This record gives sequence, C-alpha cells and structure tokens, in this order.
Amino acid sequence: MESMIYFYEQPDPRRLADTVAAVYSIPRDLIGVVVNGNPLPGTVDRPIAQVTFNPETEVESAILETGDRFSETTGVRSELELALELCRAMETAAVYSAPGLPEDHWMLVTAAGGHGEVAVDPDESDEGRIRIVGLRHPIEGAPDVPVL
Repeated sequence: MESMIYFYEQPDPRRLADTVAAVYSIPRDLIGVVVNGNPLPGTVDRPIAQVTFNPETEVESAILETGDRFSETTGVRSELELALELCRAMETAAVYSAPGLPEDHWMLVTAAGGHGEVAVDPDESDEGRIRIVGLRHPIEGAPDVPVL
C-alpha cells in the first residue's frame, strides 16, 4: 500500500514522525524527515515512511509517504486506516487523494474520526496547498466547511 497523506492543521514534521513511531511501535529512526529538501540528522537512506515539510515553498502540510515496507511492518492496509489512527493521535485533520475520485475531490479525515469526500481548490492543489471548498456530505469534526 502506497500512501501520501497531507496533515495540514499542525504541520510539525518531527511531531508527525514521532507520532507514527509511537502509534505503530516502530523505531523512530525508520521514519525519515525532510525539511525544505534536506534530510534531518538521523534520517536513514531507505526509511519505511517519510515526512516531508517545505514551508519555504508555502506548502502548508506535513506530508506522510509510506509504501509496502511500512504496510508489511505495521499491518496497516489502507490510507483511511492510517489517517484515522494518526489524526486521532495528533488531534488534527488530514486529506489524501483516493482512487476513483475526481482530481479536485479528496478524502478528509478529522481528529474526531469523521471522514468523507471533499472538494478542494484545484489551483491551490497544483501549488502544493490544500484548500477545502466544500463537503459532499456532513463530516463529523468539520463544522466550518459548507456542504455543496
């Protein structure tokens, strides 16, 4: 399972990496952290997960990328499962692009465990920023976003 999840309310990359390690009981040094294109000290050559944060380019998200090695190590089988567990643990929200959705629709997961399809601004997404413009259906924990 390859995944790319954007945590956008609290984009501290070190905190996200620490949370992934704690939630999944894996050594912290197996999670790489790259800030503005530079690996932080202690980042291994082939991490099983990587957190990327580029505040100099105005990207407002810490991005978690995982692959098959992460799934095999942790037993996580879906992006939704991964996002739900981490959003609860970090008390934040995240979005990810899901197969079968239109390009300008993503999945939102909230700290309250709510999740569902949202519309995002495609121009902002092209620039690496995620701006939710509406919900397909009401989502628990997303009260300030209008339903389209």
